Amino acid sequence: HDFFAPNQYGFWTGKNTTDRLVDLIEQITKSVDNGEFAITLFLDLIKALNTDNVIFSKEYKQFMWMMFFFSDIQVIKVGVPQGSVHGPILFFIYINDFSIASSSFSSRLFANHTSLNVCGKDLDSMIHYINIELPKIYDWLCANKLTLNLTKANYIIF
Repeated sequence: HDFFAPNQYGFWTGKNTTDRLVDLIEQITKSVDNGEFAITLFLDLIKALNTDNVIFSKEYKQFMWMMFFFSDIQVIKVGVPQGSVHGPILFFIYINDFSIASSSFSSRLFANHTSLNVCGKDLDSMIHYINIELPKIYDWLCANKLTLNLTKANYIIF
């Protein structure tokens, strides 16, 4: 029913990291071939699945089993069940509206990794434009209690 954003490449049959990269490269190549610049921002969310706001059950219990060792049972009150079949789907639902935070960027998501792309002829105008649009991304992240890993955030100008 097209519920999930088409720019989400993680954990779907027929979509993977390579598809995400090929899609991004095609957009950049098309822009450069047309004499335009392309700026791509790469973002990574910190502990996205453990965020306070990502609560899909009141609480659940989790334990670890390895060989013949069982850990103590821990009550988890936030996040999605780690290692569960439903965890990625629950996270997709949670971040599904990320791409509408700013309709000006062409975004591609793979779980908690995101690339934002913008193309144009005038580099100074594009940088100005990005600086106007980034607060919208910041507002979305704050509203959803998500934090960027600034040590992994980066950009490239093509």
